[in-house]
Amino acid sequence: STGHIERKAAVAYLNQPHQIEPKKLLLVPAGRDGVYALGSKTMTPVWQSKTGHVDASPIADDQNVYFGTGVEKGFEDTEAHVVAVDLATGTTRWKKSIPTSSWGIPVLWKNLVCFGIGDVYKSTNYGQFSCYDRKTGEQDLAINTDGALISEPTLVKDHVLLADVHGVIYQLNLIEKKIDWKIQTPSAKLSYASVFVDQEDRLFLPSDDGLLIFSRKTQDLLYQWKYPAAHKKPWKKPYTNILAYQDLWILADGHGEIWGLRPLY
Repeated sequence: STGHIERKAAVAYLNQPHQIEPKKLLLVPAGRDGVYALGSKTMTPVWQSKTGHVDASPIADDQNVYFGTGVEKGFEDTEAHVVAVDLATGTTRWKKSIPTSSWGIPVLWKNLVCFGIGDVYKSTNYGQFSCYDRKTGEQDLAINTDGALISEPTLVKDHVLLADVHGVIYQLNLIEKKIDWKIQTPSAKLSYASVFVDQEDRLFLPSDDGLLIFSRKTQDLLYQWKYPAAHKKPWKKPYTNILAYQDLWILADGHGEIWGLRPLY
């Protein structure tokens, strides 16, 4: 590859005739090189889809691979798309123009594939969450937001929880095709972190100086952890998701340091 990798690869399973077990593929976003499908055992290319600049993670079902393309710095007039390609061959099934880049991670919901849309090279004050029929590419819904959507969406039944680059948390209602509510968090810097929802229906989002935890039901702030001012390095926001393990909340900050936090009740 002559491209680069910014977001995680995905795993897909290809069912082939006369084979007992499906073939395992690794789907790799590769910047200007588009998307590669690699055999998981040999790492040899099976196909390449060069349909645009892809920094977004792909996602697959048993037929197609779905991903968004983005606009590079210095090429702001380039058109961005959401794309479906055949899982076996990489042949384009459908390709739809979108208002601006899709740098995030798509989610599958019912018969739809959904994408967060937003840019950091043009205006960060516009975002959209849009969903398309997986087979035809026909758009089913489009919900506009006040900030670019680059973080990973979290799907909870018929709702999506996600944050824009300005630290606003949204709950989107996919049935009613609207924003249920939003929470404005204090954010002076751009945020690429994702909303994490735990088993107790609490929302976690890294902030400018630590970690915020909200009630999903009431949107009230439940807890706030502030980064120790005396620590050897200044706080740098995480890009990665929060992990809940037993009674710990685990996060890796922007310096690569891993923090295990235990709430005091």
